[in-house]
Amino acid sequence: MPNRPTAARSMATKVLAASAAAGLVLAVVGSFLSWFRSGSVNRSSYQLVGLIDRFDLTGNPVVLLALRVWIVVPLLAATAIAMLVLGLTRTGAALTVVLAIFVGTAAGFAAVQGGDEGGPIGVTPLGPVTTTIGTLVAVIGALGAVAVSLRPRGHDGQAQQNRGVS
Repeated sequence: MPNRPTAARSMATKVLAASAAAGLVLAVVGSFLSWFRSGSVNRSSYQLVGLIDRFDLTGNPVVLLALRVWIVVPLLAATAIAMLVLGLTRTGAALTVVLAIFVGTAAGFAAVQGGDEGGPIGVTPLGPVTTTIGTLVAVIGALGAVAVSLRPRGHDGQAQQNRGVS
């Protein structure tokens, strides 16, 4: 007969890891939605990164590195999801949290910038808000999965003894 608290902990870890993976999927989907409007053209975050790079709009090496990393966000998210699915919870969660902080910060910054709806250029909220929500879900799921997986085993045994289960 399986140890119920251990099985419950395993199930909770899987559910939380799945929510982290779902959050990453939502964040990546949001990164492909409209982030920027110029005239009647809406652009995704990747098109915006391409424009910044093409027109050499920044000379800051940190920003240039962030732009290079942004291009591989879907690949990094897929890697984190694969780790979570394969049961590498702590490693997958660590990558999820780092990626979500990076992506969520950029998306949150863009979301709060807003834009002049009547102006010729501006930020469109759909992509940044979707991405921000996805990263928040991913971080909560990842941290929850790690917390549940790190819960001391003795705690489960103590709970069994308190309920009179042997």
